[in-house]
Amino acid sequence: MYLKTDIELEQFCNEAKKRGLIALDLEFIPENTYYPRLALIQVAIDSNSQLIDPLSKINLVPLYNIVSDESVIKIVHAGTQDLAILYHNCGILPKSIFDTQIACSFLNMGLQTSYGSMIQELLGITLKKAESYSDWMRRPLSKNQENYAIEDVKFLTDAYILLMEKLSEKDRFNWLKEDLHFYETADFYKTDPFLAFYKVKRRPKMSSKNILVLQHLAAWREEEAQRRNLPRKRVLSDDSLILISKITPVNQSGLENLKMPSGDNPKKYAKEIVDAVVAGLKSEKVLSEQKNIRTKTVKGNNLFEFLYFSLKSYCLQNEISMERFAKRGEIEELCAFYEKSEELICQSKLMQGWRGEFAGKFITKSINGEVNISFNPVTSDILIK
Repeated sequence: MYLKTDIELEQFCNEAKKRGLIALDLEFIPENTYYPRLALIQVAIDSNSQLIDPLSKINLVPLYNIVSDESVIKIVHAGTQDLAILYHNCGILPKSIFDTQIACSFLNMGLQTSYGSMIQELLGITLKKAESYSDWMRRPLSKNQENYAIEDVKFLTDAYILLMEKLSEKDRFNWLKEDLHFYETADFYKTDPFLAFYKVKRRPKMSSKNILVLQHLAAWREEEAQRRNLPRKRVLSDDSLILISKITPVNQSGLENLKMPSGDNPKKYAKEIVDAVVAGLKSEKVLSEQKNIRTKTVKGNNLFEFLYFSLKSYCLQNEISMERFAKRGEIEELCAFYEKSEELICQSKLMQGWRGEFAGKFITKSINGEVNISFNPVTSDILIK
């Protein structure tokens, strides 16, 4: 069940390279640190499922090399956190990722299908989830924990084979490949500290000046949390950031006079906080509260409502998750482009790549009034002509 030695792991990874694929899953602890702590690694080649203890002295470099090997398909389910952990641990970009959860969304199985639901639907096997919230850092792990962990990779290869068959039948593998490309880009695993502003909860309405200060404070906290590997709130709470951004103290004595929320002690960061406040007051660039361009006219709003319904019906008819094809904000953005000029809609994400191939003509016809949508009361089907 365990790969315990460097030789055993190296031999397993050599087999993965020969086979051209490996199923992969991680157990980790996200609490009390900025970067989640890796607690257990599960791997499988077909029916050969194994556990790796990263808390032991085993050399993980052969596994890291497999993760970055373009010739070996890595099968994961909802792998964003797992692959981010591996990237931060070893600094190597993953290659050739097949995420079964994302694959499911191209087959109308939902945007965020759980592993258990996927295995039940594809293989007819019911998995036990009793150990979901286990303490994975404890040693030794219990038999129940080990069996649960093994199940997380035991059926992944079979699921991959069935999903590939279904994707090939619908000629959608290249669509999936396009949406999996983000796994292979370094930017996905890096955090722009100034975007941490959006993670500050309960942001009140503030002047542009105060928003700028809050952006710089949030950016400083993000970098400090990363540097010390602490949760953001352990550096300074959201409430404290908001209070400081409202008062904008420009010296340490002004900061020390503030009555901070319980548990926060900004004195040890006084210089850094004041520097962030001053930088915010001098700055002129304000992050927009809205990440997408949005329509503000009656015409644009009506077009959005019509397009949203039309595209939802079109996706349903073609058995693909609407949420995989488009987010609400992306449809709003397309409508905003159209309001400015019909020629501008080509800039929309929905008119590019596989999305443009799938629905570009349909969107254009819908906008031009050339689509007829009706409901069949006998079959309960939505008909699109």
